[in-house]
Amino acid sequence: MDAFVGEIAISFFGRSNITAIRDTLSEDVIVFLVDNTPGLMRLQRTNCTEQQNAIVKEIRDLMLFNGRANLVNDAAWEDGLTILQWAVDAGDNAIVELLVSIPGVDVNVFYRPLTPLELAVYSCNAGIIEMFGNSPGIVVEKKVQTPLIIAAEIGRTESVEALLKYAAGRLRVNAQDAINMTALHWAARYGHSRIVELLLDYPGIAVNSRNRKGQTPLHIAAAFGHVEVVALLLAFRSVYVNLRDDTGRTALDWANNQKRYRVTRLLQSHVTVIGKK
Repeated sequence: MDAFVGEIAISFFGRSNITAIRDTLSEDVIVFLVDNTPGLMRLQRTNCTEQQNAIVKEIRDLMLFNGRANLVNDAAWEDGLTILQWAVDAGDNAIVELLVSIPGVDVNVFYRPLTPLELAVYSCNAGIIEMFGNSPGIVVEKKVQTPLIIAAEIGRTESVEALLKYAAGRLRVNAQDAINMTALHWAARYGHSRIVELLLDYPGIAVNSRNRKGQTPLHIAAAFGHVEVVALLLAFRSVYVNLRDDTGRTALDWANNQKRYRVTRLLQSHVTVIGKK
């Protein structure tokens, strides 16, 4: 019964309808639904300090009456984290779902110096990434080091999949970081072949994008000897095999220079091809 009531409560509360339902339901019904929302119930069981009690009270008041989310957005819940940051870091999907549904809660708040979305990317929580992707207030790319670049660099495949799926409308797949590396560059650098595959399947991917040194993802994959990544890039229809970087080297030159013999053999059959499928 409690689970059933909780599901009903979840279905009623969301950024798009939380205000509207106050005008359509009686006060007693609204209070009942608020108090049976799974995320709020979890918070009421876990809070123990005076400040945590005050934060939970503010959340309940926001659900019932609107207002300003001062404590929710600014006060520390635990270890210097706001309650949203703490919930994301702890992987508590029910609490995150509650918080992102409440108008006034800042879904982009920074922490050392990560946003909640970036914390979700690091923890590889696709469910939370989906919640943020569907949140109208989310700013997917607040910094040069975008969540997609972070996920591609550290090999968080599930995070890359979730970002490409749920944040697609607000995502620049070819965004470059401070050294002009894209997500594809970073995935190629560390040999994350599944991530490379996902990125190559994404519409508009710039396979020949150059970093600060004029290197493409193919240059980098060849230099580091990632055979599977090189094969994926060579199979892409618009890859330019013979491009030279700022030092005048091609991908084949880098493979030879670094003694990546398997990559060298693979590239030698493509060096005269400008673009292929």
